[in-house]
Amino acid sequence: MAQQLRVMVSSSVYGNEQLLNRIFATLSVNYEVWMSHKGTIPIRSTALTFTDCLEAVDNCDVFIGIINGRYGSGKIGGEPSITHQEMRRALELNKVRFCLVHEHVELARQILKPFLLPEGEGPFRLTGDGSLEPILWPKTNPVLSDLRVLGMYREMLREDVPLEERTGNWVQKYADDNDALIFLQAQFRDPQRLQELIASQKV
Repeated sequence: MAQQLRVMVSSSVYGNEQLLNRIFATLSVNYEVWMSHKGTIPIRSTALTFTDCLEAVDNCDVFIGIINGRYGSGKIGGEPSITHQEMRRALELNKVRFCLVHEHVELARQILKPFLLPEGEGPFRLTGDGSLEPILWPKTNPVLSDLRVLGMYREMLREDVPLEERTGNWVQKYADDNDALIFLQAQFRDPQRLQELIASQKV
């Protein structure tokens, strides 16, 4: 019997538990699903949590990234959250990946776009003398807990890459859990297709 493909699911957990539970139940029928929320990521008692999570990205066959309004835990002294680091590692390793973004994040991005620099920094507002003044973002915002969520989204869209070279930048917008599952069920319906995608990216 062929070994099941290992699927890593990367997402902030708080407020997203129901979707994560449904994804786990759906995919674990045909795949080995690694998800911190369910305690299925391989861990070592001698390693840092960050290390275990990043090694799971290294060793998975397929990566799923979910971007919602919460940035995720594990921030140390201004460092990116573990979710953000996992997504960066998946991009760096050019993993076969599927990414979802909640429509609230896309809406926030469009609203804030006039106040952001081209590199995604900000938001800023113009003062009376024409200079830029940072806008302090409230951590209690129910739609977007941290502006770095927009940076994570920007990276998964690969906006730093010239348009003609921008492969692997599909980020599927979803309105609710059912929307997200429709997308994932379509992508994971055929394990053989995924095997072929993995093989082609190793060439």
